[in-house]
Amino acid sequence: MFKTIDWHIENEIGFIHLNQPPANSMSKLFFYEIRELADTILNNKAVRAIIITGKGRHFSSGADISDLLSFDSNYPQQAADFYIANSQTFKRFYTAHIPVIAAIKGVCIGSAMELAMACHFRIATENIIMGFPEAGFNLMPGCGGTVYLAALLDEKDMMELLLTGKNLNAPEALNMGIVDEVVGKNELIEKAVTFAKNIVNNYNPAHREFYIKTYLKKPVDG
Repeated sequence: MFKTIDWHIENEIGFIHLNQPPANSMSKLFFYEIRELADTILNNKAVRAIIITGKGRHFSSGADISDLLSFDSNYPQQAADFYIANSQTFKRFYTAHIPVIAAIKGVCIGSAMELAMACHFRIATENIIMGFPEAGFNLMPGCGGTVYLAALLDEKDMMELLLTGKNLNAPEALNMGIVDEVVGKNELIEKAVTFAKNIVNNYNPAHREFYIKTYLKKPVDG
């Protein structure tokens, strides 16, 4: 059905795979398709949790800048509407009433990091690279990433990431609370599935820290 995304339901879990390996970059088509898929999967009563990941080695290298910039210059009003719609799509995952888990591996930067940040939980492999490179293109994250980041970081750390384009490795992302657990690459999906099964009954987003402390074994202050 989709060209840039593969998805299926298994044991009440909806699996979303960004499917343009090796980089899984996010083209205009991807953003249209993820919008349509959000409507489909979030309204499916058979889905009690969602896991988002990438096909192949990487989560995603983020937006295809050349594709989007040509859109900006040729159709400015349509481009503005397009970016607003993309932000609203990511927000739908962020405000979902079921747990949404990002299973991150390899590169996860730019709009891909925004998608990961829109998930309720982030489990990552040891080889991740995360960051917001938009400043290098005289841009800023446009899909809600600044809001999601502000919910986790203090102002200093948030501004450093946004303004410098600094990349984070797995220990740094874990220490900052951007990812909730780091696992071996062969454990990633199994860990995400087990975690989803543990929290799906009577899921409450307000209990996020309890779920992390209890089922991901990461100490949480307080």
